[in-house]
Amino acid sequence: RRLLVPWQPDRLFELFAGFKLIEAFKIAGYHEVERRVLPLRQVPFARLERVDGDRITLWYQRGLPLVAGSAIFDGEYARALAANGLGQSSLRPDFIITREPAGEVLLVEVKFTDRENESPDRVGIKDVLTYLQDGRHVLEQKRRPRALVVAWNSKAIPNAEADVVICSQYTLKPAVAAILDSWDASPIG
Repeated sequence: RRLLVPWQPDRLFELFAGFKLIEAFKIAGYHEVERRVLPLRQVPFARLERVDGDRITLWYQRGLPLVAGSAIFDGEYARALAANGLGQSSLRPDFIITREPAGEVLLVEVKFTDRENESPDRVGIKDVLTYLQDGRHVLEQKRRPRALVVAWNSKAIPNAEADVVICSQYTLKPAVAAILDSWDASPIG
């Protein structure tokens, strides 16, 4: 009963977007190798692969240092915490998508509600810009786009030539297809 009637609409929209991401990759020719119904931070939310050997991994609520394979992460956020005697932690986008063997990384922020009278898409943009700045030394060597904002009922027209792509729940699948096309067509960095 709890799975069918969640008490946090934001979490439900995150999971909805996660399953839509999986569907979008399947449309692009990937097949599921692994998927979790209940997301855990320690294991991927999903793994998919294509016949040509490309592998997609979706991580839910995981920090970039752990996904990037970095035991030591020197992002601005971690440095500010350490400089002020606070415990270490990292920023966590809703999803981090990696594609191997090429090494692309896509930070995904899912926004359902607004904050401070701003629309969900604008709040999501602020969040991903923070993640991109914090992880710039890891991400600057990756292909663009590097971030995706999935915002409830956004009117944005997804542009895969931008570093940050914004879409709604209705335009998520074509946005993912455009991101994959952009990765395949663009040089690294």
